[in-house]
Amino acid sequence: LQDLITAAVDESVTLVGARLSEQWHEILAKRTSKLLFKNNNYYHVTDDVSDWDERVSSEIFDTTTHLSSLVSTAITPTADAAFFAAQLLKTVGWTDVAAMGAYVAVVTVVTRLTAPNYERLNTQERQLEARFRSVHTRVVHNAESIAFFDGGAKEKTLANEALVRLVNHQQRLRATTAAADVVTHSVSRDYGSYSSYVCAPVVLSYWLQLRYALQQQDLTATVYISTAVDRSLSAFGKLSSVADALVSLLGSSGRIFELLDALEERGRIASGTAVARTTKTTGMVTVGDCVAMDAVTIVTPTRRVLAEKVTFSAARGESMAVVGPDGTGKTAVFRVLAGLWPPRGGRVTRPESLFLVPQRPYSVPGSLAAQVTYPRPYSKKDDEEKVMAALEKSGVAYLATRFEAGLDEVKRWEDTLSLGEQQRVGFSRVYFHEPSFAVLDECSDAISQDAEANLFKTLAEMGVTCVTISKRLELPQFHQQQLALGADNAQRWSLREL
Repeated sequence: LQDLITAAVDESVTLVGARLSEQWHEILAKRTSKLLFKNNNYYHVTDDVSDWDERVSSEIFDTTTHLSSLVSTAITPTADAAFFAAQLLKTVGWTDVAAMGAYVAVVTVVTRLTAPNYERLNTQERQLEARFRSVHTRVVHNAESIAFFDGGAKEKTLANEALVRLVNHQQRLRATTAAADVVTHSVSRDYGSYSSYVCAPVVLSYWLQLRYALQQQDLTATVYISTAVDRSLSAFGKLSSVADALVSLLGSSGRIFELLDALEERGRIASGTAVARTTKTTGMVTVGDCVAMDAVTIVTPTRRVLAEKVTFSAARGESMAVVGPDGTGKTAVFRVLAGLWPPRGGRVTRPESLFLVPQRPYSVPGSLAAQVTYPRPYSKKDDEEKVMAALEKSGVAYLATRFEAGLDEVKRWEDTLSLGEQQRVGFSRVYFHEPSFAVLDECSDAISQDAEANLFKTLAEMGVTCVTISKRLELPQFHQQQLALGADNAQRWSLREL
């Protein structure tokens, strides 16, 4: 019966620990996702925490699992310590129990003083593990480019360097932990160690038994005293190990809280923009029926000034071309209009509906139709005809017949479609959503000039006003003005009518 009760209690503790892990993981992951996907924080937080993806996808689960196991592990020794300490109090009295308590206090102080800084060491290990994984993640994302340059040897060197740094740190951590364990095992009862029968707690147990035998002139209770002392000190030893593991856990949990702090700080910045916009350094952003900048200085996050006091206005039906060499700030204009970079001074006006098309369109996981309707989910019943019409206008309707499942085909589209096809799908998104304004960032450089002209002609016929970013002026017949960045003047920009 006792074995049955013990097994039931152990399994119950295990089940509670698993349930705690699931709930904590869900709560923490949802909290992180809420902050991460608010106000484009997933874009901005990269400046503060470069490996946030690893922390969200892996370290939250590891931390909550470890923490719940510590909680469940601590239940049994806590109960043992309380129960057997109470039994010893009845048997040997306050004096001897106080002596045992004093011993536990001294042991706690000694182990704390000799223990290494597990929080710092485990944080460093997590960082080195993340760097090692990032080397291989970068290879996966850039495999074709690396293969073109036959860069395998260089990537192998980088991977090995990251591995050596990780292994060296792990070896130092294990050696430091082993040295601390020597002290811990010598002063605490640990049935899992080989020194459990020659450690100091054994001497304490014999001393308490001897005192009782001499005082009571009775040897019958010494066996029980030995068991109670051993179980009490073993329980305190396990609780000490749990405390050490908890301190060690702070290393990995600290990286998660660092991410949360960074996300919350980004949220405070976003919520305080109404105040910040009235300052001299931050410009004002308003909603209107045009795309415009009024005396806005374009500054990178590294505080490099690309153009000063840029001023233009593109009203509905007045498309504009933004041109200039690489590095002059064309895409920076795109980012300021999108709200990814704050304007420095002046005023930015953008419409409620502003569609942004980058050079390489983002390929969302999902069907071919989902590539067109993104970011809106695809409904076969409501959207199929409109999706086909958008693909037809962009000249890639044949994609619906290329694959067996048609519009419902699911593939890695960034690997399946050519760059030209991906850019045409980007135009399909504009045709599908029919925005009033669209910013096109060199999104047709892989498309022939004749096809490009047809795409822009369709946009004009639909009444879409374009802000087109390119290295040089293309298709002037579809634009009414030109903003040239990198101009040879003090403000480094110029504006002219076409």
